[in-house]
Amino acid sequence: MPTVCVCRWCPLPDSRVDLVARDITTGYLKFRSEQVVTRASFKVDAGTVVALVGPNGSGKSTLLHTIAGLIPVLSGSVSIGGQPPTEYRLRHGIGYLAEGMTLPDAWSARGMLTLTALTCGGHAAAAIPAALEIAGVDFDLTHPIRQLSKGMRQRLLLALTLIPLPRLLLLDEPEAGLDPGQRVSLRQRIRTFAAEGRTVIVASHDVSSLSTIADQTYLISRGAMHLLEPSDLSRPERLMSLFAPTHGDS
Repeated sequence: MPTVCVCRWCPLPDSRVDLVARDITTGYLKFRSEQVVTRASFKVDAGTVVALVGPNGSGKSTLLHTIAGLIPVLSGSVSIGGQPPTEYRLRHGIGYLAEGMTLPDAWSARGMLTLTALTCGGHAAAAIPAALEIAGVDFDLTHPIRQLSKGMRQRLLLALTLIPLPRLLLLDEPEAGLDPGQRVSLRQRIRTFAAEGRTVIVASHDVSSLSTIADQTYLISRGAMHLLEPSDLSRPERLMSLFAPTHGDS
């Protein structure tokens, strides 16, 4: 039987995934027009970390939903490894930690990890130790989830998302519930994970938390995407002007 090496998050031979968005408009126009992203174009190379920052309700989660193939673009196109998101997700899987995800209280962490690996199939179970390491899960896996703290639950959710070490990882507010030390550790692990040839896109409303690890930082504000330069990140007045709502924004 062939073995799968997951030691130190080894890169797979075919792990290169480039993501290209061309002039896309996406969102829920009928219901939540304030969260629409309009005419955005960007390219994410494999092995990089991209940060999506912006105010709450600016469209970060909507854009991640689109990249994951959960909602279609209204216009323009998105491709992952040369494939539409839905096709890529069905063939290869996409790791997506959505904001506000919950877990069944009666289950144990070990039970959820086992179930997730079974759902993924193949050799997914072999990725569990690496997923736990990357997520910083260092607590007893036998206790019911209802006994875990908020930070523990968040780390468990990240570990579940990392099975089976996806080539494309989408994280929406992954630091929620983590203490300062755990946040620093997570950023370092995200950086190392990407360096193995995988693509990571992280969404947050906190610019400073991501600027230290991101290769590119995009601000989503008022329906548009702006590529932030390093000089922007060091100028509070520049960030305030970009984040400031216009008349009629919510």
